[in-house]
Amino acid sequence: ASCPCSRKHYGCCTSTQVERLPPDAPVPVTVTVTEPVDWTWNIDK
Repeated sequence: ASCPCSRKHYGCCTSTQVERLPPDAPVPVTVTVTEPVDWTWNIDK
């Protein structure tokens, strides 16, 4: 499933609730990380 988020966070790709939100919607706190999320870009690659 493609990520509805323009940032393509891993949480967005796995969460079904995020699919209902617009691309510009804030990411849920449950999947929000304070550390660099550079590793998330390697998932699709």
